[in-house]
Amino acid sequence: MPSRALASLDEMLQAVIDSAERGEWDQLDQIAGRLIPALTAVCEAPPVRAGDSTKVTALLLKLQTAIDRCEVRQAQISPLLDALSPTPPDRP
Repeated sequence: MPSRALASLDEMLQAVIDSAERGEWDQLDQIAGRLIPALTAVCEAPPVRAGDSTKVTALLLKLQTAIDRCEVRQAQISPLLDALSPTPPDRP
C-alpha cells in the first residue's frame, strides 16, 4: 500500500479528531471533501505489505476514535434536531 495514501488518510483522520476535540464541527464539512478521496485511495491501493500492518492498525484505531467523537456529537445534537423536525420522530 503506498505510504502516501496511508499518510493522507492519517492526516485526514487526525483533522477530524482535532476538529471534534476543539468543537469545530463546521470544519468537518471541509474535511469530508478530502477524507472520502483519502479513504478511496487506501481502498484502491495494492494489498498491504507486511511492513504496513502496523500503520494500518494505527489508522484503524484512529478511524474508530474519529467515529467515537462523531457519535458523541450526534447524541448531543439529536434532541435538538428532533425538536426542530416538522414531524416527531418515532420513539420506541
